[in-house]
Amino acid sequence: MLFGHALLEKLVVPRKSITAHVYRVLADAPSIDSMDAWLAQDLNADKLATKPFAHLPVLGVPGWCAANQDAVFYRDASVFRPPFVLPRAL
Repeated sequence: MLFGHALLEKLVVPRKSITAHVYRVLADAPSIDSMDAWLAQDLNADKLATKPFAHLPVLGVPGWCAANQDAVFYRDASVFRPPFVLPRAL
């Protein structure tokens, strides 16, 4: 489930590189009310200070644009990059 007012503003002029910062959670909540209660408890200043967000290229979400039906759409390395992983200390 994706939501947020900034996404709607960005989609006024859609482009492939529109990226959202998302707070990922497990989607096995039995209802929106239980998800809302969990988020209200989980989101706190200390946790948010760690910037627990992932980058999501919005037009890569299935169904958001017709072009993403083709696998070639995702080969654009300037938009769809692997996650950055810090190298292990020697």
